[in-house]
Amino acid sequence: TMQNEGVDGAMYYDAEVEHFCGLYTVITEKKAKPYYAFLGFNALKQLGTQIEAEGFEFGKGYYAVAAANDKEAAIMISNFNAEDTEIEIDASRYGKSVDIYLLDDTYNMEIVYSFGTEDGKFKVEAKKNSVMVIKIR
Repeated sequence: TMQNEGVDGAMYYDAEVEHFCGLYTVITEKKAKPYYAFLGFNALKQLGTQIEAEGFEFGKGYYAVAAANDKEAAIMISNFNAEDTEIEIDASRYGKSVDIYLLDDTYNMEIVYSFGTEDGKFKVEAKKNSVMVIKIR
């Protein structure tokens, strides 16, 4: 990901509603799906410290980034090239309470599952054409 490479700058072009904006729909000015992906990434940014998303097989069409602070952690998984994929997560060092937020055709980065685990280990299914943020505390 870019935060680990020698990138001098990056931007999203552009967020003005009148032009070629992917964040808002031009006619209705409502938030579009990419807006919610940025919202999900902001949840990681607010945690403050990037951590390694260990165990993900990059190059398979889905990607993950993660962040944590002293109270919680979050993982963002984007799946736009792979088929539906089951992913095992070991978050035992961060907590046992899990909230999953989903961005897909139906949801706009809304919480769809909340559950507890006995050992911090669980599985999620990353559906094709979706982004999810998993918060662990």
